[in-house]
Parts: sequence; structure tokens; C-alpha cells
Amino acid sequence: MQKMVHNALVDRPGTRWQGFAVFAGIFGLLCLLLMAVPAIDADRWLQAKIELKNADGLPVGNASLTQLSDGVRVSVQVQGLLPGKYPIHFHSKGKCVAPDFRSSRGVFDTHSLGHKTRPDGQPVPPAGLLPALIVGAAGTGELNALNTDVTLRAHKLHSLLRPGGSALVIHAAHSRQIIACGAVTRTPVSD
Repeated sequence: MQKMVHNALVDRPGTRWQGFAVFAGIFGLLCLLLMAVPAIDADRWLQAKIELKNADGLPVGNASLTQLSDGVRVSVQVQGLLPGKYPIHFHSKGKCVAPDFRSSRGVFDTHSLGHKTRPDGQPVPPAGLLPALIVGAAGTGELNALNTDVTLRAHKLHSLLRPGGSALVIHAAHSRQIIACGAVTRTPVSD
């Protein structure tokens, strides 16, 4: 009986190849799905770090960046600064040459490529802006914010990790002078 079933399948024209084609199609689809899952997961866990230094090259703080589905989480810790409210934002070049840090160029702004106004006519703020950094009486400060206008995903227009890089800068509390700067550096994520 077993031989008869086998012969019935073998004797049909194209049966063997049809079965192989179905198997190959299913196998190929599974391979594509399995290849896509790690790419999505890896993209979700992009991280970067920043070491903030003052004009004398001394460390004054650090920051970590984490890619989330809706933007980049920015966590900044500083020490040794005078109490006050400090403007802090991303600049468009990943260079921090002391003492003035002008090498970091201006505020990171991808909106200047043709999207300067909102539908209501109001100007769109630069993508690199963050809430003010508040430093307390002890000279320490912390900022935790979500920036929805930037990304750590490579090859995106608004990527902080684009060629040429970007930097995080802290301005003096009451002037445009940059008092600290750090280049954004991608962090390898380990399991």
C-alpha cells in the first residue's frame, strides 16, 4: 500500500516540483521575516553618549541618548557649574574645539530645508532645541527630555549621527557664549 501511494505521487506530472516550490516559498518567506526582526530590534536600541567639557578641556558632565519609537530620550548630568538656567541644544557639527566651540557651528536645524513655518504661520523652532538645564545651589544639574525632531537612525535627514556628526552644547546662563561642548558618539549596545 505504501508503495502504491508513493507511485501515485511520483507518477503525477509536476507533483514533486510543486511540493518543492511550496516548501521553497515558505522557507524563503520565513528567512525574510527572521532577517527583518533583528533589524527592527537593533534600530530600537540605538544609543549615543556625550562627554561635556568646558573651555579648559575639563569634564563638566555627560549625556546619554536613546532612540525611542517617538524620538530621542536625552539625559544630561552636569556638575561644577554656577547655579542658574542654561540654554542647551544640539549643534550641527560634531567638533568641539576650545575655547569658543564655534567649530560646532549653529543649532542643529533640519527644518531650514524648506519647512520654516507651521500650518498656522508660526515659525518652526530648530530641531536641536531642548528645555533649559537647571543647575542648583550645589552646582549640579540634570535634564531628562524627549526630542521628537531628531533621531539616531543613520541616513535620516534629522540624524544626530549623520556624516560630520553633531554636538551637544551648553550656553552661559545670560549670553550666547558656549561654556561646554561634547560630540555625539554612537555607543555600541551589548546584550
